[in-house]
Amino acid sequence: MLVRYQNASEALRAGRRMAEEAESSYVTKMNELRAAIDAGQEDLKTGRTKAFSGDKFA
Repeated sequence: MLVRYQNASEALRAGRRMAEEAESSYVTKMNELRAAIDAGQEDLKTGRTKAFSGDKFA
């Protein structure tokens, strides 16, 4: 049997650390997504887009 933690306190700290890392990663990804959306909206406002059909895309 593999024992990773010496006591419950260590296990709880490790769990809390994992949750904080997951939340930080989520926040980073959401900020990147918001920045990409903002950039796309700015492109639409300034006319830096092209219209195309599904046939042209394929």
